[in-house]
Amino acid sequence: MTIVQRLASRTSSQFPQSLHVDSWIMRQGNEIYERECFDFQQKGIKLLRSFTEKAIAAGVSTEFSQITGHPSSTICEFAHSCHADVIVMGKRRHLGLKQMFTGSISNYVLHHSPCSILLVPTPALEDSTLPKGVEHQIYA
Repeated sequence: MTIVQRLASRTSSQFPQSLHVDSWIMRQGNEIYERECFDFQQKGIKLLRSFTEKAIAAGVSTEFSQITGHPSSTICEFAHSCHADVIVMGKRRHLGLKQMFTGSISNYVLHHSPCSILLVPTPALEDSTLPKGVEHQIYA
C-alpha cells in the first residue's frame, strides 16, 4: 500500500481539522516577510537607478517605475496608463516544455500590449556590471 493510500484510509478523527499557530509566531513571520520585501524593493530601485544613470550618461531621456504585481498584466496595464509609445523588454530563451506550460512574459505582452514592443535577447549580466549589493544572475 502506498503512503497516499495509507493516509486516505485513516479516519478524519486522526487528523486535526485546523492548525493553530501562536500569534507571536505569526507576528514574527509577518515582520520578517515585510523586512525581506522592503530589502528586495530597495535592491530593485538601486538596480533601476544604475541603469537610469547609464542611459542618461548616454544621452537617453529616462525615467523608471517599480511596480509590484503579476509581470505580464502589470506591464500592459502600466503601458496603457501612461500612454506608452513603445515597451522595450528583455527576452530570455525558454525552450521546450517549460515555455509550453508556463508561457512567457514577453509573449503575453507581445499579444496584449496597447503599444509597440521591442524584444531584446538578454544574456545574464556579469557581476562586474551590477551595482554593489545586487546579487548575480539578474536579467536586464
